[in-house]
Amino acid sequence: MSLVERCWMITSKFSVIAILIITGICFGVFVYPYMKKKREASLVSIVYIGIMSVLYLIPQQFGNFSAYMLGVVGAFLVMYVQDRRNIYQKIFLAVTFFSIRWLAVAMAGRMDDFITKALVFGNTIAGRQWLQYVLYAGTRILDIVLCIVFLAVAIGLINKAYVYKNDEMSVKELVMLIIPSLVGVTGYGILQYYLNIYEKDTGKSLYGTLSFVHYFISIIAILVMTTMFQNWKVAQEEQTGQELVLNQVSNMKKHIGEVEKLYQDIRSLRHDIGNHIQMLEHLVAENHMDDAAEYMEHLKKEWNEISPEIKTGSPVIDVILMEKLREAKEKQIRFISDFHYPGDT
Repeated sequence: MSLVERCWMITSKFSVIAILIITGICFGVFVYPYMKKKREASLVSIVYIGIMSVLYLIPQQFGNFSAYMLGVVGAFLVMYVQDRRNIYQKIFLAVTFFSIRWLAVAMAGRMDDFITKALVFGNTIAGRQWLQYVLYAGTRILDIVLCIVFLAVAIGLINKAYVYKNDEMSVKELVMLIIPSLVGVTGYGILQYYLNIYEKDTGKSLYGTLSFVHYFISIIAILVMTTMFQNWKVAQEEQTGQELVLNQVSNMKKHIGEVEKLYQDIRSLRHDIGNHIQMLEHLVAENHMDDAAEYMEHLKKEWNEISPEIKTGSPVIDVILMEKLREAKEKQIRFISDFHYPGDT
């Protein structure tokens, strides 16, 4: 093997490993805001890079698609083992990264092809091995840079759009959010298949332009769906807040009504007490002490019947139960209370 061929091989392997490391780091950056313990994001990157590196270095046993799927599954298991809450959100993160990884790398590859073909004219470098190698090395570096840019921008925009990162995700929300990712990666596979056939049969790369547009639109669709989902969450939260305010206003009106009724009862009670006092004064003045005593016993009995005491140990709970007792009497509902509030609680 000549020196230039060895350089080609080393550069090729280095570029692949570099992209594996870059995508692994981007995976960790992507899941970082969602992790309970931030070091878990680093472990996600390490496991993903480790699995992908092993699958790349061992003899070919898996296709690219299967290999990257194993890497994403391994990273998902790390997230799940470290933090088992919100599992549907972790599925969303794994599926979304799997999709944007393929789409971003494919976009970088298409862009790299466009630039390379724009710089090379005919056979001007044919037979010049070192010049060909330099051009190849440059395209590999360009591919890595574009991959970083596309992944970083996609991850940054998605994480920025996903505002409610700590909210529990439901199955319906998961299905809604991963549909663009599944459509994008499926479209990638179909386009890549027909792209290879088209270029092999015609030698033209026009279809590559169409595939780049598809990759770009797929990433935009993921971003748009995430934004729509968050806007829906905001609207839902605002509606919940409005319902809470309405409930508070309703409760306030109810309590105001209770207070007004209490004032009416107090005024009525003052009037009744005045009448009872006048009656007692009359009986005492006439020296009818036995009648006065009997009248007092009658008043005590009536007072106990109309004003039952509820003593739970908590003044607040006493007031609440008394309100419910009055409400039950108005609606002719039998009310039984047997509640005790421990004093040392």
